[in-house]
Amino acid sequence: MQGGHYPYIYVNWIYLRHSWGEEFKSVAILVVIAGNEDGYREVLGAVKNMKKDKSICVSFFQCLGGRGLNRAKLVVGDKCLGMLEAEGDGQK
Repeated sequence: MQGGHYPYIYVNWIYLRHSWGEEFKSVAILVVIAGNEDGYREVLGAVKNMKKDKSICVSFFQCLGGRGLNRAKLVVGDKCLGMLEAEGDGQK
């Protein structure tokens, strides 16, 4: 994260197939991309987990907040249950 203000944030979970030895499992990856005031996009971070859940969302956004991410004007996401539950706890 380069610092500065990010008025637009896009949050999405993507699934990738990951090889664990000889078997494949789906891994959920939470990706946060932001647009800065000059209109340039930047990947702020990504974290992987075996499923979408509240605890990952909360801890990941706390980490981004600790690195300087402030409130945005617009946050776009896919309304996954983990993010909705985290938002309900005041974690945005």
